[in-house]
Amino acid sequence: MIITDSFVMLNYPKTGSEFARKMIVQAYKSRHYSLLERVMFRSKLKKKPYLIIKEFPNIRDTSAKRGFLDEHGIYKQIPNEHRGKQIISIRRDIYDRYISLYEFRDWVKSPWLPKKDLDERFDNYEQITFSEFLHLLYEDNPREQLPEVNRKLPIGPATSQFILFFFKEPFKILRNIDDAYMNSDQYKEDMAPIKFLKQSHLNEDIFKFLKSNGFKEKDIEPILNAPKINNSTPIGKSRDDYFTPDLYDLVNNKERFLFKILNDLDD
Repeated sequence: MIITDSFVMLNYPKTGSEFARKMIVQAYKSRHYSLLERVMFRSKLKKKPYLIIKEFPNIRDTSAKRGFLDEHGIYKQIPNEHRGKQIISIRRDIYDRYISLYEFRDWVKSPWLPKKDLDERFDNYEQITFSEFLHLLYEDNPREQLPEVNRKLPIGPATSQFILFFFKEPFKILRNIDDAYMNSDQYKEDMAPIKFLKQSHLNEDIFKFLKSNGFKEKDIEPILNAPKINNSTPIGKSRDDYFTPDLYDLVNNKERFLFKILNDLDD
């Protein structure tokens, strides 16, 4: 989580958050101030903009990483004194994010199910296909195993993780969510006020956001041409190299609530 004097950024996994953190940190380090601003900072007539990278205990899953500090804090973990600031994060196409999750292979290093169970279900878990990976996620949604949830969910992993990150009381919502809730607009009151940058044009969105926060164009122009990092989606492959019609149907059905939220954000 990045905390600054004017905004907080939640690092939503597999959306380009590491790239965004790097660009924002560099922008703060290389920021130029006028002579008047420097005088005001020294005389304490004006506070100098600050940036803190804050880690929080992992309360998002039940893998070996649970409880350890990391950079992926959720809205509920934002300290109270910073809740009134603008909150930003990054959103990504649901299908592309699943491909990235598969190719990044963190599920090999930190599986969310016991190794014994995986060995019983697969001849070689580390080499499962994208289809097997996706079905495993939907059959054993990692968020269902959280002690704060502990129930079979009527939503998919992408939707439950989105709720976990961006809703004011995510565990309460996950414990009680049903079709009636998903068919209503109640979520608009339950979701935190997040400004989302888009992964599909992240360089431009970071540039525009920092400019709107008082950065001079000359200080942030390098962001526009900065190369992406940790791009786990193979070049030259399309969604259809991963998704069959049945897999599209599976995602469309299980993530229908998230599709609704994202479509509302575009309106």
